Amino acid sequence: MVLLCHHAHMMDIKYLTREQAAQYLGISLNHLSELLKEPNPLPVFRLGRRLVFRAADIDNWIEKFRVQHQSDLQ
Repeated sequence: MVLLCHHAHMMDIKYLTREQAAQYLGISLNHLSELLKEPNPLPVFRLGRRLVFRAADIDNWIEKFRVQHQSDLQ
């Protein structure tokens, strides 16, 4: 339940840092870095040397990977 409340709080933040984006997804910073290199990379903005993410963009990106049928899990 705390995670859901924290997740909802992050939705109020316009831009997430790398650390916040990783926490939002429940993954490590290393895994987040790998997701930026995938053929279908996680959306990100570069502000100077900083990378920032929008929670709405992350949510939309995740939707692309929704499993529609049980057979897709095989």
